[in-house]
Amino acid sequence: MHMITAASALSLAMSGCSVIITTGVFTDVASTSGVQIVAAVTSRGSMLDTVTARVTNTTARSVFIPRCGNDPLLLTQQFTSGRWVDAPNAACPSGSALNPIELDAGLTLVAVKIFTVSGLFRLVSTVGGSEDFSDGARTTSNSFAVP
Repeated sequence: MHMITAASALSLAMSGCSVIITTGVFTDVASTSGVQIVAAVTSRGSMLDTVTARVTNTTARSVFIPRCGNDPLLLTQQFTSGRWVDAPNAACPSGSALNPIELDAGLTLVAVKIFTVSGLFRLVSTVGGSEDFSDGARTTSNSFAVP
């Protein structure tokens, strides 16, 4: 599976992409860290689909998220044979993970992933209350289908 990060939060906000993000209650979002990841397929093409993810800090304090380049590191899992399996993920540029993203209370980051294969997927990230992730917890998005 080939996936690439397509845009940073700033460029998405400037382009107005947030108006196409699905809203609502997602019952399969799992968060023990107070950070929610809500993913939605925002465009479909003949060779690839675009998924937009909103990473929101619902706590009253800042949290830290690993980075990949300028964007949050969101790994992909695929539902296969009745369980979630880590999917092949694109490598991050060397040195891009040195400084995690600090997400202040109540703020949201937007990231875009490109999918070129079909299936049922979800996004996964680690969230920590400290920069070294010594208290890190895994957070997963809702599931989404890519035809």
